[in-house]
Formats: sequence, structure tokens, C-alpha cells
Amino acid sequence: LADSPSPNIIFLATGTGIAPFIPMLRELIEFKKGQNSKIRMFFSTRTQAKLFYVDEIQRLKNLQHSFDYQIFLTSEKVQGFEFGRISDRYSIDDSINTQVYICGHPDMVTENIQNVRNMGVSDKNLFFEKFTSAVAH
Repeated sequence: LADSPSPNIIFLATGTGIAPFIPMLRELIEFKKGQNSKIRMFFSTRTQAKLFYVDEIQRLKNLQHSFDYQIFLTSEKVQGFEFGRISDRYSIDDSINTQVYICGHPDMVTENIQNVRNMGVSDKNLFFEKFTSAVAH
């Protein structure tokens, strides 16, 4: 998490890429580091069964009105969740005052790095990690 949060913070996560964002959100919201920031999170998994941290995300939402999130499913349509990919579901109105954090599937990270750069976010406000789970052989 950046030392000085921007007025706008966006988190983009797929699958287990949500894991590092939970302690960041706690720091921003519970410890008031982001009390002056508008925080948005876009989280995607293939199916509802693969979702986790949903209760914790809602708990954090209840603590800070300027935190909002959307959860997307890419392989099934379920009431209460968005359907589709997150890559085309967000916009950045103030690229100078926006920090973007991206973690998840390597292809999603690569695509969204380019997206946010195209929206004018500078590399100093862009933080990312390509995150995959280990596969046992």
C-alpha cells in the first residue's frame, strides 16, 4: 500500500488475487488511512463457489461509505452478482489522483495495466502482481 493514499483508489482482482487486498483494505478503512479516499474494488471469479472474503468485504463496506465494490462471475449468471470480466467495467475520471492496484491472473493483470495506462494513470500510481496458484504434479 502506498505511503500516501490518493483521493481515488481502485483495486482490480481475480481469484486468489483478492488475498493481498484484504489487509490493504483493512488498513485503509479500519485504521483510517484512506478515510479521505474514494475506494472502489472490482473482484472476479469464474463461479460463485470460488468466491471468498465476501463477508469481510461487506463488513468493510459497512465501515466506510466511500468504499464500494462489485463482484463479477465469468462463467455463470447468478442473481446479486455481475456477469462478465472486470476489464471493461471500470473507468478512471481523475487519472492524476488515482492509484490502481491489480492482482490476479497474469493475463488479466497485463490487460489492465495497459487499460489504466491508456486512461492516463502514471506508473508511479500503478501497483500490480501477477498471481497464480501452484499446481501439484
